[in-house]
Amino acid sequence: MNNKTGLAVVKYLLGCKLDGQLSNLQRFQPEDKDAVEAVAAALDRIEGATWPRDVLAAEARAAKAYWAAVADLPVRFGRADAAKVPARWLGVGDRHSPLSGSPRLEEALAKLAETSRTRMRGIRAWEREHGKGVDRERYEVEVLPAISALSVPALRAATGLSQHYCWRVRQGSKRLHPMHWNAVLKTREAVGGRVRWSRPRFD
Repeated sequence: MNNKTGLAVVKYLLGCKLDGQLSNLQRFQPEDKDAVEAVAAALDRIEGATWPRDVLAAEARAAKAYWAAVADLPVRFGRADAAKVPARWLGVGDRHSPLSGSPRLEEALAKLAETSRTRMRGIRAWEREHGKGVDRERYEVEVLPAISALSVPALRAATGLSQHYCWRVRQGSKRLHPMHWNAVLKTREAVGGRVRWSRPRFD
């Protein structure tokens, strides 16, 4: 999903899902204006999303509003079957995450998306001031040794990034953005051993 084609597929599928939910609300619960507006707003966010996490977060918000709105709607069975089915089948009921068993996953996804947006805003602001070029030589010579010398918790404290992302940086599968280099070098000096530190140079 971390490419343009994958993002487009996810946006299309979840867009169709939310479009169906919106139609159901307009048909069965038109008086619940808050739910209708929440799902419609989520559709707009999905259409304009450029990151998979934003798509998932929008879908999660829509799901929370949708299932709360339809939870009390009755489900009708044939007369012969109505007396046989469990009572919980006679209504739409509440919806819980299949992964966590509670709606908390939806809130976690929304929080994750907001964290991602905040991080990207910080990166864009830094790049407007310093440029987008990367001094790869400095990264290899100065920053990587400092990263290797720090634990994941120390790297996380220096950068504010997630534990998993910091772990991937230390493993070499992710490159640390230049906005964090000075903080990492300062932390390395503070925990012991001086690291050669020069001014940034960008391509």
